[in-house]
Amino acid sequence: DGFYCKDRCLSGEDTIFFMRIVINEKVMIIAPPEVRHHRENSDLSNVLRPLSPIVTTPEIVLEYCPKEKRDLMRRVIARLALRNARNRVRRTGLKEEAQALLHRFPEAQSFRFEYYRCRYEMALSSIFPYWVKFKCLVGPPVRLFVKKLARQLKRQDLMI
Repeated sequence: DGFYCKDRCLSGEDTIFFMRIVINEKVMIIAPPEVRHHRENSDLSNVLRPLSPIVTTPEIVLEYCPKEKRDLMRRVIARLALRNARNRVRRTGLKEEAQALLHRFPEAQSFRFEYYRCRYEMALSSIFPYWVKFKCLVGPPVRLFVKKLARQLKRQDLMI
């Protein structure tokens, strides 16, 4: 079958491909990871992309899933939907999109901590864009100050 390309999929096609493999075949995870992705200089982490096709159309994975594993796969998809909902709220304050995802995937409630954290963030969604700007402005100087303070305290400990 290869990668999912129906409807000109622009994100998540590799995830669909690997989920289809993992749910149907034996796999082995080899640790530690041998590849690191550096996304700092690209916009991969800064751009709000469309929702993954797995979340918008879960059938693209469920139809390849054996019946005895479908409940597990629904939980996996619900977890992805919960992560997408949190990202929508935190990055752009898209509370309505997050609510729709949580409503569409009630299994997300089984991930209690993350679910209630998302609900809390949805309640605060109107202030998140301002909070993120504040953190970006104040965070770097505060981190630098804390690092310098830690170095000074470490030096004082060595002198004693």
